[in-house]
Amino acid sequence: RNIAQRAMKKATTPEEIIHYIARLLISRPMRASELKIAQTTYNDALKEFTSTPDEAKRLINVGDSIPDSSLPATELAAWTIVANQILNMDETLNK
Repeated sequence: RNIAQRAMKKATTPEEIIHYIARLLISRPMRASELKIAQTTYNDALKEFTSTPDEAKRLINVGDSIPDSSLPATELAAWTIVANQILNMDETLNK
């Protein structure tokens, strides 16, 4: 969630947010094919969390740090899912 929060504060468009997260985690922007997947993940997650806002709040409240209340919970939850997706890329994982 903290990575998603940071990206939401630094970038404005979904594409910029995805590239920001990617640069933090894999030190490069996303390729076009990866960007499309991440955008689909964001759109699907946002749709899900918009219909279940309590689930969004539950997700962003996991952990010791407090979520930024100035950011919409549903969007933060959706970007958290995208950040986790990028964290699970082979480039990010240590093998």
